[in-house]
Amino acid sequence: PVLALPHQHKNVLLSAILDPKMGHTLLSLPIDTVTNVSFGLVFCSLSAPVSPALRVLYKGIQEGNHMYGEDGSYGPLVTVAVEGTPLVLTITDNNHSFVEEHQLDACGVDWKNFDIIVVKQGYIHPELKAAGALCVMSLTDGATPQDTRLIPFKRIMRPMFPIDNI
Repeated sequence: PVLALPHQHKNVLLSAILDPKMGHTLLSLPIDTVTNVSFGLVFCSLSAPVSPALRVLYKGIQEGNHMYGEDGSYGPLVTVAVEGTPLVLTITDNNHSFVEEHQLDACGVDWKNFDIIVVKQGYIHPELKAAGALCVMSLTDGATPQDTRLIPFKRIMRPMFPIDNI
């Protein structure tokens, strides 16, 4: 869906996309290589494969979250530009969050020059929230859905807001 948006003149950084196969393929390419490698894990229609032209910008290492005392390497990362768009993606081989400034610095681009930065779980990390002029939490599906109406609760006291209309 992000590729289908009319980006107009907004520079967008999306950190990160989990796709181990694509990430390792991109790691093998030299910086500035343009390729049409297909990516998408096909969990649902939102993760269907796409093959845009990607330019390899940077190869580096994911860093842990200092807030949780994580140190060291969390695996490789590759930062790519989607040719013909203002979209830059970080590709990883694991689903570790990019939620602190040093983690975005490790992507090899000046993230402060982007108009829009998309991360997962950024809403619970004060460092990124303070850096943003506007912060938006997207209620997306996944392992930790924030839209509690979608959670199939089995043993709760009824009525419960916002699950029940009360």
